[in-house]
Amino acid sequence: MNQINPTHQMYPLRTKSRRTRNRHIRNKLYFIFVIVLLIGIAGCAYIQSSFKKQDTGALTLENFRTGTDAISIEFLENSPPPAVFVKDKFNIAFLVKNVGAYDISDGTVTLAGFEQSAWKFQTSPPTQTFTIPGRSQFLSQGGEDIITFPVESQCFPGYSGSIASAKINYTSNFKAIACFTYKTQADASVCIDPVRSRTTGEKPECTSKLIKFSGGQGGPVGVSTINAGVVPYGKDINVDVTVGIAKPNAKVSIYGSQSPNRCFSADSLNDVEVEVFLSGQAMQCNAKQLELHASGDSVVKCSRTLPPEQVKGAFVAPVTVRLSYLVSQSALRSILVSPPPGQDVDCGKPTSAGTDGTKAASADKCSKSYAGYSCKDISASCPDASVECLQNLGCVKGICPGPATIVCCP
Repeated sequence: MNQINPTHQMYPLRTKSRRTRNRHIRNKLYFIFVIVLLIGIAGCAYIQSSFKKQDTGALTLENFRTGTDAISIEFLENSPPPAVFVKDKFNIAFLVKNVGAYDISDGTVTLAGFEQSAWKFQTSPPTQTFTIPGRSQFLSQGGEDIITFPVESQCFPGYSGSIASAKINYTSNFKAIACFTYKTQADASVCIDPVRSRTTGEKPECTSKLIKFSGGQGGPVGVSTINAGVVPYGKDINVDVTVGIAKPNAKVSIYGSQSPNRCFSADSLNDVEVEVFLSGQAMQCNAKQLELHASGDSVVKCSRTLPPEQVKGAFVAPVTVRLSYLVSQSALRSILVSPPPGQDVDCGKPTSAGTDGTKAASADKCSKSYAGYSCKDISASCPDASVECLQNLGCVKGICPGPATIVCCP
């Protein structure tokens, strides 16, 4: 009788048990792998979903080319104060915001309208420059800057410096005049349809129609209408684009961007430079510089010739209109000046008063204060010498002797 070898009997049992354990371990590892994989997939889906949400938000672009303003300019509170004493030192400061859709890189602010002898500024004429970005996809509110002019009040006309002086109060008006280059851009898609006739029931790819704009394009001058048409001439196709341009903002003055005296050139008042592009190519226009009307649209007509091989039927093409101009915008503030109570002030030599209430001055002083300027009689063109009229003529009031119509002009 054969005896069973215990050792031989145990090994198979051990091998079977090991295989079972290995199978259980593999099942557990597989289960863990599946769980980790599902978590990973869920995480990736969440991340991908998050990115999709962010991308969708980023693709929702804000139309920042809206509105009819370029800047807002306002004096800061108590700068200047409403009332000061002679020999007081303070700041005349104001906040300038670019609320339009174009970056200002050459802005200047000049203080004018005041009696030169009654104030002492660090520079004459008091002028500062500014650079402010406009509204964009990255700056929805536009940029801003604070302009500050340190100043000291002096003895005003008619005040001798004595406590017994007959004239004890003086009101000075300050006008902050901002001048800067600005541009407006309008974009539209127009239908170019060169086909003269079609069979019954045949429909074109697009239909020509007048495009109207409202609300402005982020500047005080804007495009109001764009109309495109086709005039066949021989084998060529002439595309005509008519653009209506208007100035909806009455608070500002507009000058030609190439004006040599910038915002003080009466001959370039209401001038605007115009460029029109069809599919990125410049069009030939009947005027590169357009004069804006006081009311209603000013119209510029542009054309471009297309060879027939480029035009097989009606199609949509982009039109871009770019307007360049100078903007003059101002803010006013009055200051009451009084002698210091109970004190005498050294005013230097007594000064005589001109017939318009200003300190007697000479044309030489006018030319020293304003390079290229001299005293002129503007009664023929501006008899009332109002601030608005003087601004349009590029003149400065209060520095020349004589009547109000004798002012400092270029």
